[in-house]
Amino acid sequence: MSNDIYNFPKDVAKGYSNAGFTVIVQDNYYGEKLPYILELMAPEKVETIVLTPTADVIREREHNRGKAGYIGFDVDNLCKEFLKTTPHIGLWIDNSVEQPHETVDHIMNELGIESN
Repeated sequence: MSNDIYNFPKDVAKGYSNAGFTVIVQDNYYGEKLPYILELMAPEKVETIVLTPTADVIREREHNRGKAGYIGFDVDNLCKEFLKTTPHIGLWIDNSVEQPHETVDHIMNELGIESN
């Protein structure tokens, strides 16, 4: 395995996929890293889902979950740069007003997958 940190999620995802599992890789891929990780995943079928809540909603969720995931980042600038530099690949959802189960239903509906 190379020193490329993106090979690890690729290798794990492909291992589980080869074992018959449906795999979800969850991470933040900004800018040109999004098409890069998708290229690494080839030739696997990959559905790209990008959640884009507003900066205000991110701050509120961060506050309410009792832990800090955005240490050293200005959320407004991070959101702005993400939207500006990340190629619009796949399904982008502003889930600002959705509860988690609503976002799951939204994704499943958009992908044509029946949800329970």
